[in-house]
Amino acid sequence: MNQIIVATHTTLATGFEAFVKFFMPDVANLHVINAYVETPEYEGELRGVLDALPAEDEVIVLTDIAGGSVNQKATLLMGEYGFKLVAGINASLLLELVCRTDPISDEDLAAAVEQARGQMVFMNGLALDDIDDSDEL
Repeated sequence: MNQIIVATHTTLATGFEAFVKFFMPDVANLHVINAYVETPEYEGELRGVLDALPAEDEVIVLTDIAGGSVNQKATLLMGEYGFKLVAGINASLLLELVCRTDPISDEDLAAAVEQARGQMVFMNGLALDDIDDSDEL
């Protein structure tokens, strides 16, 4: 099974969890860490979540900011735990990964990241004729 860990500064991770639970109330493979909220010891929190997951499961850690302290500490643990790490989480990427039941290869993850990047659109830069008002979000 794929296990997804969302680790962010302050309570952003909880917001992403609420977003996923809106669509999937019974989600079981999503774990969140609100770094530096309960304790300044984020690395210990991450280790605790990682240690509690089944060893045979694929683990993907999503962080908020590349180069931020949350991502830096996760980067240091990648080799030890063997998880995949993506910085710059967004809602479409998270939802896609949580819904995937098949194993996620490095190539699959790279493609999912590219697709998620495409979801970021400066809407004012689009011509109004390009927007189909029959499509609802």
